[in-house]
Amino acid sequence: MLSCVVGLSVGTACGFGQSGPSAPASSARTSAPTATPASAARSVWVIATVPVQLHAAPDLNSARVTLLSWGEHLQVTNTQKVGADTFLQVKTDDGTEGWVVDRSDILIHRSVSKHIGAAFQLLYPSEWSSSGNNPVTFASPSSDKEGITLLVQTATDTSQLPPLPLRQGQKQGDDSVQVGNPTYVLHTYKLTAGGFESYVSFKQGSTAYLFDFKQDRGAQPDTALFVILLGTVTVSGA
Repeated sequence: MLSCVVGLSVGTACGFGQSGPSAPASSARTSAPTATPASAARSVWVIATVPVQLHAAPDLNSARVTLLSWGEHLQVTNTQKVGADTFLQVKTDDGTEGWVVDRSDILIHRSVSKHIGAAFQLLYPSEWSSSGNNPVTFASPSSDKEGITLLVQTATDTSQLPPLPLRQGQKQGDDSVQVGNPTYVLHTYKLTAGGFESYVSFKQGSTAYLFDFKQDRGAQPDTALFVILLGTVTVSGA
């Protein structure tokens, strides 16, 4: 289990879905902060798999109010730009208020639900359904223009997972992706029957994992969403 805290330094590599460390916050600002009051109440959710600092002011060096946890819902009441950083003034469900930096490896501006299983846990869009035990299938609603299905399967060894890709297609390329903190290879295929399939498979400890993302429709694979979802994952490896 990672013990680092997100929000103390934006240069940390302990966030999720980062392609590389972010630039550290500068103590000297070249532009004055600008505030934008929220025109209507809106929400964000914490997706970082490590604790996130809620600050007393829109400044990464300001006092810590509390720590925000994975999957926590926050109501946004104000937005402030400070140099290259954007901070959100938020209120937790228990009424605690403070500021959090708005980064894609920390927050998502979309309602998410928790899946907590014995072998892994992840966040997925609240409008999706989930079914099964092993594999577990998460599916977007029938009205979704992309028609997405995320299948997660575990075994005692990668050789016991189904042959990949799961469907016939032509390889589009490979990329790197973080699942929690380790980095793995993300494979993407254009399917013969239409759509796209992307997957990552690995073994951690005595458990092998497959995360398979199928997109029925669309001109391009939505690997950005898959990367976000993978970034919310923690695995037991037991």
